[in-house]
Amino acid sequence: MSNKPVSLSGFTIARNVVKYDYPIVESINSLLPLVDEMVIAIGESEDDTEKVIRAIKSDKIRIYHRKWDIDVRTGGLTLANETNFALQQVRSDWGFYLQADEVVHESDHGVIKKDLVQAERRGKKAINFKYLHFKGDYWSVNPWAYQREIRIVKNNAGLKSVGDACTFKTSQDKNIPAYQSKAAIYHYGWVKNPQTMVAKTKNLDYFYHDDAYIESKFEQLDFKNIYDDVKILREFKGSHPSVMKEKISSFGKIKRFKKRWQYWDFYKKFLKYGRF
Repeated sequence: MSNKPVSLSGFTIARNVVKYDYPIVESINSLLPLVDEMVIAIGESEDDTEKVIRAIKSDKIRIYHRKWDIDVRTGGLTLANETNFALQQVRSDWGFYLQADEVVHESDHGVIKKDLVQAERRGKKAINFKYLHFKGDYWSVNPWAYQREIRIVKNNAGLKSVGDACTFKTSQDKNIPAYQSKAAIYHYGWVKNPQTMVAKTKNLDYFYHDDAYIESKFEQLDFKNIYDDVKILREFKGSHPSVMKEKISSFGKIKRFKKRWQYWDFYKKFLKYGRF
């Protein structure tokens, strides 16, 4: 094995992140200390997406302007296509992908650096991370969402983003045997005020469903009930990434129910997923 240091790029995509309150600045800042460069593919937006990203003072950032194909409305494929474009711009040995609502904790930086060395040494092509999914506020974790996902991939190894950009596979659509990291990705996609959460959900659904489905779904879902299941979520008592301090300090807690096992919905989830 070569003693040459392993290089790492960050890469992400962004569109209307201000309008829908994505923590894109926090996400990028959490990754910058780890990477040699940061590739950001910015789609045409209706807000100050590019302005807030350019306000990040780092010569590591490289911006590409993109026009999203919004006519593709199946399975979130547009998101994967844009992610693959960003991956193609990566210059380093490895690429670290974070979505605009995902953040890395600084306490995991050392772990991730060691993971990268081990993955290279063992001939792996990807690194798989644990996940913490916050919902409603910064103190409620959804234990029933996906538990792990690939976020670091070896560059020029025939890998691609698939589905709705949630994971990566080989060019033959096969799963990648990945190195298992003990570090976690902090996912804040479901922490917004209820009105913004509904608007963001509708916007994302556009890339998955037709208008009739969306209209039917949102007849039942509105800002008054979008966080109804917080009462059965697990309470988070750990620490958040330091880059999130300002956002968290200005955000209130949703009223919690300490005895979540008193609700039948909790047992339905437990029976389905086997965890709580």
